[in-house]
Amino acid sequence: MFLGPKKPFEVKALTPEGERRLMELVGFRRYLQDFTLINERRVVELELWDDYLVFAALYGIAEQVATEFLALYPDFADRSAVLRGGPGLTVLRTVDSFVESFTKSSYNSSSGGSSFSGGGGGSSGGGSGGGER
Repeated sequence: MFLGPKKPFEVKALTPEGERRLMELVGFRRYLQDFTLINERRVVELELWDDYLVFAALYGIAEQVATEFLALYPDFADRSAVLRGGPGLTVLRTVDSFVESFTKSSYNSSSGGSSFSGGGGGSSGGGSGGGER
């Protein structure tokens, strides 16, 4: 039997340091999603967006961030190691998809029932030859 939390990653108490770091992560996610100020960014900051897209994938918002960013800076796709395609884009999409699937399955598995029982099973393999000793 498996008893899990009612909410995935539920935290009852944070240390002051943990609370500060959580707020930084939440703030960074909001920053990635806030495109009202993106046109005020300097060109130097544009170079950071390859790294930011990796973090956006970890938050499960990479496709949204990339789409909105490219609407403002279409030529960035030519300069971006991640968006040009190849392994970088594949990894980005894979991580983004994994995070989205993981989040959905966590919420689905934690809602409703509070226990899980799986089938038994096992296997028995063949012997080692046979015959007499």
